[in-house]
Amino acid sequence: MNKYLRPGKLIMLSLAVMLGVGAFAGMPLLRTWWTPQPVKDAPAENPRYGEKEAAILKELIAVYRRMDSIPVLETGGKIVATDPANPSDDLRTDFNYQRKNSLLYYQLGESEMVQLQDVNISTNKSVNRMFVTPPQTITTVAHLPVDSIIALWEDDSYAISTREVDQQVTVSFLCEQHASCKELKITYNRASRKMNGMYMRLTNLSDPFNKALDRVVDITFNRWEEGKVNDSYFMLSRYLKKDGNSWLPAGAYSQYKLISTL
Repeated sequence: MNKYLRPGKLIMLSLAVMLGVGAFAGMPLLRTWWTPQPVKDAPAENPRYGEKEAAILKELIAVYRRMDSIPVLETGGKIVATDPANPSDDLRTDFNYQRKNSLLYYQLGESEMVQLQDVNISTNKSVNRMFVTPPQTITTVAHLPVDSIIALWEDDSYAISTREVDQQVTVSFLCEQHASCKELKITYNRASRKMNGMYMRLTNLSDPFNKALDRVVDITFNRWEEGKVNDSYFMLSRYLKKDGNSWLPAGAYSQYKLISTL
Protein backbone atom coordinates (compact mmCIF):
# COMPACT_ATOMS: atom_id res chain seq x y z
CA MET A 1 0.00 0.00 0.00
CA ASN A 2 1.25 3.49 -0.84
CA LYS A 3 2.92 5.03 2.20
CA TYR A 4 0.90 8.22 1.78
CA LEU A 5 -2.23 6.19 2.57
CA ARG A 6 -0.80 4.24 5.51
CA PRO A 7 -2.79 4.82 8.68
CA GLY A 8 -4.79 7.43 6.71
CA LYS A 9 -2.16 10.14 7.25
CA LEU A 10 -2.76 11.98 4.00
CA ILE A 11 -6.51 11.42 4.28
CA MET A 12 -6.57 13.04 7.70
CA LEU A 13 -4.33 15.91 6.62
CA SER A 14 -6.47 16.63 3.55
CA LEU A 15 -9.63 16.29 5.61
CA ALA A 16 -8.18 18.79 8.08
CA VAL A 17 -7.56 21.21 5.22
CA MET A 18 -11.17 20.98 4.07
CA LEU A 19 -12.52 21.25 7.59
CA GLY A 20 -10.78 24.57 7.91
CA VAL A 21 -8.00 23.50 10.24
CA GLY A 22 -5.23 22.64 7.82
CA ALA A 23 -3.53 26.00 7.70
CA PHE A 24 -3.42 26.25 11.47
CA ALA A 25 -3.38 22.70 12.83
CA GLY A 26 -1.47 21.30 9.87
CA MET A 27 1.94 21.95 11.32
CA PRO A 28 1.45 19.94 14.56
CA LEU A 29 -0.23 17.20 12.54
CA LEU A 30 2.66 17.03 10.10
CA ARG A 31 5.09 16.66 12.99
CA THR A 32 3.45 13.34 13.89
CA TRP A 33 4.33 11.84 10.49
CA TRP A 34 7.99 11.37 11.36
CA THR A 35 10.10 11.51 14.50
CA PRO A 36 11.48 15.07 14.63
CA GLN A 37 15.24 15.55 14.48
CA PRO A 38 17.26 18.50 15.84
CA VAL A 39 17.34 21.48 13.50
CA LYS A 40 20.74 23.05 12.93
CA ASP A 41 21.35 26.75 13.42
CA ALA A 42 17.87 27.43 14.78
CA PRO A 43 17.33 31.12 15.53
CA ALA A 44 17.58 32.14 19.17
CA GLU A 45 14.27 34.00 19.01
CA ASN A 46 11.29 33.76 16.71
CA PRO A 47 10.53 36.89 14.70
CA ARG A 48 7.38 38.82 15.58
CA TYR A 49 4.94 39.59 12.79
CA GLY A 50 4.13 43.17 11.89
CA GLU A 51 0.84 44.68 10.71
CA LYS A 52 1.33 43.41 7.14
CA GLU A 53 1.80 39.77 8.15
CA ALA A 54 -1.01 39.98 10.72
CA ALA A 55 -3.40 41.34 8.07
CA ILE A 56 -2.54 38.47 5.71
CA LEU A 57 -3.19 35.90 8.43
CA LYS A 58 -6.44 37.55 9.53
CA GLU A 59 -7.86 37.36 5.99
CA LEU A 60 -6.77 33.73 5.66
CA ILE A 61 -8.35 32.89 9.01
CA ALA A 62 -11.60 34.49 7.80
CA VAL A 63 -11.53 32.30 4.68
CA TYR A 64 -11.11 29.15 6.77
CA ARG A 65 -13.76 30.17 9.26
CA ARG A 66 -16.23 30.76 6.47
CA MET A 67 -15.47 27.34 5.00
CA ASP A 68 -15.78 25.74 8.41
CA SER A 69 -19.20 27.36 8.88
CA ILE A 70 -20.79 26.05 5.66
CA PRO A 71 -23.28 23.40 6.90
CA VAL A 72 -23.75 21.58 3.58
CA LEU A 73 -20.81 21.34 1.19
CA GLU A 74 -19.57 19.09 -1.61
CA THR A 75 -16.10 19.58 -3.04
CA GLY A 76 -13.44 17.57 -4.80
CA GLY A 77 -10.32 17.65 -6.86
CA LYS A 78 -6.91 16.07 -7.23
CA ILE A 79 -4.04 15.25 -4.89
CA VAL A 80 -0.51 14.75 -6.19
CA ALA A 81 2.10 13.60 -3.68
CA THR A 82 5.72 13.02 -4.70
CA ASP A 83 8.74 11.68 -2.85
CA PRO A 84 12.03 12.10 -4.80
CA ALA A 85 13.75 9.59 -2.51
CA ASN A 86 11.10 6.91 -3.21
CA PRO A 87 9.35 7.57 -6.56
CA SER A 88 7.44 4.30 -6.28
CA ASP A 89 5.48 5.88 -3.41
CA ASP A 90 4.25 8.82 -5.52
CA LEU A 91 0.49 9.35 -5.41
CA ARG A 92 -1.82 10.88 -8.04
CA THR A 93 -5.52 10.49 -7.34
CA ASP A 94 -8.89 12.21 -7.03
CA PHE A 95 -10.64 13.08 -3.79
CA ASN A 96 -14.26 13.75 -2.88
CA TYR A 97 -15.32 15.51 0.31
CA GLN A 98 -18.89 16.08 1.49
CA ARG A 99 -20.28 17.56 4.69
CA LYS A 100 -23.90 17.55 5.83
CA ASN A 101 -23.99 19.35 9.17
CA SER A 102 -22.24 16.96 11.59
CA LEU A 103 -22.03 14.16 9.00
CA LEU A 104 -18.83 13.81 6.95
CA TYR A 105 -17.77 11.80 3.91
CA TYR A 106 -14.29 11.68 2.42
CA GLN A 107 -12.87 9.58 -0.41
CA LEU A 108 -9.25 9.47 -1.55
CA GLY A 109 -8.41 6.96 -4.24
CA GLU A 110 -9.53 3.55 -2.98
CA SER A 111 -10.03 4.70 0.60
CA GLU A 112 -13.26 6.10 2.05
CA MET A 113 -14.29 7.50 5.42
CA VAL A 114 -17.79 8.40 6.54
CA GLN A 115 -18.81 9.75 9.92
CA LEU A 116 -22.48 9.19 10.69
CA GLN A 117 -24.52 9.99 13.77
CA ASP A 118 -23.60 6.86 15.72
CA VAL A 119 -20.70 5.30 13.86
CA ASN A 120 -17.48 6.04 11.97
CA ILE A 121 -16.76 3.79 8.95
CA SER A 122 -13.49 3.53 7.01
CA THR A 123 -13.03 1.29 3.97
CA ASN A 124 -10.15 0.42 1.66
CA LYS A 125 -10.83 -1.30 -1.64
CA SER A 126 -7.23 -2.42 -2.18
CA VAL A 127 -7.30 -4.63 0.94
CA ASN A 128 -11.09 -5.29 1.14
CA ARG A 129 -11.33 -4.09 4.72
CA MET A 130 -14.02 -2.12 6.56
CA PHE A 131 -13.23 -0.56 9.94
CA VAL A 132 -16.13 0.46 12.17
CA THR A 133 -15.54 2.62 15.24
CA PRO A 134 -17.53 4.99 17.48
CA PRO A 135 -17.97 8.52 16.06
CA GLN A 136 -15.11 10.94 16.62
CA THR A 137 -15.13 14.58 17.66
CA ILE A 138 -13.07 16.91 15.48
CA THR A 139 -12.02 20.20 17.05
CA THR A 140 -10.89 22.98 14.74
CA VAL A 141 -7.99 25.20 15.68
CA ALA A 142 -9.57 27.86 13.48
CA HIS A 143 -11.95 28.55 16.37
CA LEU A 144 -9.15 29.79 18.60
CA PRO A 145 -8.85 33.57 19.08
CA VAL A 146 -7.17 35.23 16.10
CA ASP A 147 -4.24 36.47 18.19
CA SER A 148 -3.61 32.93 19.45
CA ILE A 149 -3.52 31.56 15.90
CA ILE A 150 -1.08 34.28 14.81
CA ALA A 151 1.11 33.46 17.80
CA LEU A 152 1.20 29.80 16.73
CA TRP A 153 2.54 30.85 13.33
CA GLU A 154 5.10 33.16 14.91
CA ASP A 155 6.38 30.26 17.00
CA ASP A 156 7.11 28.31 13.79
CA SER A 157 9.25 31.18 12.40
CA TYR A 158 7.66 31.24 8.95
CA ALA A 159 8.28 34.15 6.60
CA ILE A 160 4.90 35.17 5.11
CA SER A 161 4.24 36.68 1.68
CA THR A 162 1.25 36.98 -0.63
CA ARG A 163 0.44 37.62 -4.28
CA GLU A 164 -2.86 38.23 -6.09
CA VAL A 165 -3.88 37.70 -9.72
CA ASP A 166 -7.50 38.34 -10.77
CA GLN A 167 -8.88 37.85 -7.23
CA GLN A 168 -6.84 34.63 -6.80
CA VAL A 169 -4.76 35.12 -3.65
CA THR A 170 -1.82 32.87 -2.78
CA VAL A 171 -0.44 33.09 0.75
CA SER A 172 3.04 31.58 1.13
CA PHE A 173 4.80 30.43 4.31
CA LEU A 174 8.52 29.63 4.08
CA CYS A 175 11.01 28.28 6.62
CA GLU A 176 13.80 26.19 5.08
CA GLN A 177 14.90 24.86 8.48
CA HIS A 178 11.47 23.73 9.63
CA ALA A 179 11.43 20.20 11.08
CA SER A 180 8.21 19.16 9.28
CA CYS A 181 7.05 21.54 6.55
CA LYS A 182 9.47 23.93 4.86
CA GLU A 183 6.95 25.59 2.57
CA LEU A 184 3.18 25.99 2.53
CA LYS A 185 1.07 27.79 -0.08
CA ILE A 186 -2.69 28.32 0.19
CA THR A 187 -4.69 29.74 -2.74
CA TYR A 188 -8.23 31.09 -2.50
CA ASN A 189 -10.58 33.45 -4.31
CA ARG A 190 -10.80 36.77 -2.47
CA ALA A 191 -14.30 37.56 -3.79
CA SER A 192 -15.99 34.20 -3.19
CA ARG A 193 -13.63 33.04 -0.40
CA LYS A 194 -13.54 29.59 -1.92
CA MET A 195 -10.42 27.42 -1.71
CA ASN A 196 -8.53 26.72 -4.94
CA GLY A 197 -5.51 24.79 -3.78
CA MET A 198 -2.87 23.95 -1.21
CA TYR A 199 0.81 23.10 -1.68
CA MET A 200 3.13 21.63 0.98
CA ARG A 201 6.86 20.92 0.73
CA LEU A 202 7.67 18.54 3.55
CA THR A 203 11.03 17.88 5.16
CA ASN A 204 12.60 14.50 4.41
CA LEU A 205 14.08 13.63 7.77
CA SER A 206 16.49 11.10 6.30
CA ASP A 207 18.30 14.11 4.78
CA PRO A 208 16.54 17.18 6.21
CA PHE A 209 18.75 19.87 4.63
CA ASN A 210 18.70 18.41 1.11
CA LYS A 211 16.00 20.43 -0.64
CA ALA A 212 16.05 18.06 -3.63
CA LEU A 213 14.65 15.27 -1.45
CA ASP A 214 11.76 17.23 0.08
CA ARG A 215 8.39 15.52 -0.22
CA VAL A 216 5.63 17.51 -1.94
CA VAL A 217 1.83 17.35 -1.57
CA ASP A 218 -0.22 19.42 -4.03
CA ILE A 219 -4.01 19.63 -3.53
CA THR A 220 -6.22 21.20 -6.23
CA PHE A 221 -9.94 21.89 -5.82
CA ASN A 222 -11.88 21.65 -9.10
CA ARG A 223 -15.41 21.24 -7.71
CA TRP A 224 -17.18 23.31 -5.05
CA GLU A 225 -20.93 23.12 -4.40
CA GLU A 226 -22.44 24.81 -1.35
CA GLY A 227 -25.85 23.60 -0.11
CA LYS A 228 -25.57 20.31 -2.01
CA VAL A 229 -24.41 16.76 -1.19
CA ASN A 230 -25.06 13.21 -2.39
CA ASP A 231 -27.38 11.96 0.37
CA SER A 232 -26.68 8.30 -0.44
CA TYR A 233 -23.20 8.64 1.09
CA PHE A 234 -24.81 9.30 4.47
CA MET A 235 -27.13 6.26 4.55
CA LEU A 236 -25.98 3.55 6.98
CA SER A 237 -27.55 0.89 4.72
CA ARG A 238 -25.01 1.77 2.01
CA TYR A 239 -22.27 0.29 4.20
CA LEU A 240 -23.83 -2.07 6.77
CA LYS A 241 -26.80 -4.41 7.19
CA LYS A 242 -28.20 -5.99 10.35
CA ASP A 243 -27.72 -9.72 10.90
CA GLY A 244 -29.39 -10.64 14.20
CA ASN A 245 -27.46 -8.75 16.86
CA SER A 246 -24.50 -8.19 14.55
CA TRP A 247 -23.64 -6.04 11.56
CA LEU A 248 -22.34 -7.20 8.17
CA PRO A 249 -20.89 -5.22 5.25
CA ALA A 250 -23.60 -4.42 2.71
CA GLY A 251 -23.99 -3.76 -1.01
CA ALA A 252 -20.73 -2.97 -2.80
CA TYR A 253 -18.88 -3.78 0.45
CA SER A 254 -20.45 -7.19 1.04
CA GLN A 255 -17.15 -9.04 0.39
CA TYR A 256 -15.16 -6.83 2.77
CA LYS A 257 -13.76 -8.12 6.05
CA LEU A 258 -15.40 -6.20 8.91
CA ILE A 259 -13.23 -5.03 11.82
CA SER A 260 -15.30 -3.33 14.54
CA THR A 261 -14.51 -1.69 17.87
CA LEU A 262 -18.10 -0.77 18.71
